[in-house]
Amino acid sequence: MGRLFVEAQGTAATGAARGAQDIDLATPGNSRRLPLVVSVSDDGGLPVGGLTASDFVIVARLVAPFGSEVAIEQPNGVSGGADGFYHVDLVPASFQGTQHTWVAGRYIFSIAVTSGGDRGQTVCAVLVD
Repeated sequence: MGRLFVEAQGTAATGAARGAQDIDLATPGNSRRLPLVVSVSDDGGLPVGGLTASDFVIVARLVAPFGSEVAIEQPNGVSGGADGFYHVDLVPASFQGTQHTWVAGRYIFSIAVTSGGDRGQTVCAVLVD
């Protein structure tokens, strides 16, 4: 069992984009994608490729007031990875048939990644405004 090194950065649309209909990013009041770029390397510094959505566990540890949990967008919420960099799209979770939306504020996500018996984790903060 080895260690994976995981780093992540994310973004939402800025306040200047709020209300724009053609922005396909998270803003308060919508449930569009919040993209993360996640870098995964092994304990030797080599990129780890071939991961799928089932290899990532992402939890909103702290959410903006009245914010919801998140889920990896389906069906193609994780892409890339050949070079160890993954594009992961998060969306607010649905609950009992209700699609929640983003609310203004800071979200702090924990990101755990597994590959075979190897594991790594990190945290990532994103401001939705």
